[in-house]
Amino acid sequence: MKTDRLTVLANHLDTVEEKAFDLGIWHREYPDCGTVACAMGHACLIQEFREQKLCLAGDPAVPSFGNMVGFGAAAMFFDISYEQARHLFAPECYPSIPRTTPAKVAGRIRELIASAA
Repeated sequence: MKTDRLTVLANHLDTVEEKAFDLGIWHREYPDCGTVACAMGHACLIQEFREQKLCLAGDPAVPSFGNMVGFGAAAMFFDISYEQARHLFAPECYPSIPRTTPAKVAGRIRELIASAA
């Protein structure tokens, strides 16, 4: 598990405004309100991660790392299982009410890190 990378993402999510977060889409640019993305979409925007080859690819844009995309890319980049990646980043793994926030995902990431210690 790449706890350093997971920590960077959790800390980044602490700075993301709720209006720029939607766990239901990887990444989308809106002319009137800017970028909206899920946790992995935001991960792909972190310069440090981009330098490590995590990126958005395709149309629609999907997280990509190595030869993997989506949750597979998340699993490979953070060195976690596919199931752990889905637990952290899949919208259906969170209750829909109240709406999932960046802080909730950051908290779940920190719980995973703590469980590995």
